[in-house]
Amino acid sequence: MTDIVIIEDEKIVQGWLRDVFDGCDDITVKAVLAHPEQFDHVADLVLLDLYYGKRVHIDAVARLSAVTEVLVASGSPRDRDVLSAIKAGARGYVLKDYDPDRFVEAVRAVVSGEFHLSDELAGVLHRERPEIPGGLTERQWELLGLRAQGLADKLCARRMNISPETVNSMLKDIRDRLGLRTKTDIALWYERES
Repeated sequence: MTDIVIIEDEKIVQGWLRDVFDGCDDITVKAVLAHPEQFDHVADLVLLDLYYGKRVHIDAVARLSAVTEVLVASGSPRDRDVLSAIKAGARGYVLKDYDPDRFVEAVRAVVSGEFHLSDELAGVLHRERPEIPGGLTERQWELLGLRAQGLADKLCARRMNISPETVNSMLKDIRDRLGLRTKTDIALWYERES
């Protein structure tokens, strides 16, 4: 059974999202909250509205993704919002006008370790593919991003669907490639380059 928490400030959308998951045998809505600051639950996934009023809550994505999987549900298809949410740790981004069955598929995908975007957002990642500094692979860069969020090696491994030993091996390869000695050196390098 997958436990999810919905964080959405609009009552109508809260009700609609709860209804989307009510018929699922494998997904339980544990709570519906109006603001990310209210989150104090244990959940497999948070379905998070990115905007509250006119303010974007990228900081909430980063904070929540340190403790659970985050799937953003937003009305904003802007590349900037999608990329910021992903960089902050979201494992997926869907638009609120997504088909209800696709919402369920998105939750299942993210909980199983996959990354999920609404179909109309797929081009965002291809348009915004800067060269990765230091000659690192995309997976190495992804690992550094997770470490920069403060995630421990074991949680990084879980997020990336790899073993903790593979994480350690990747970090060693990164240190060797960049001529760095410690994980702290790697973190400082990443902050400078990102």
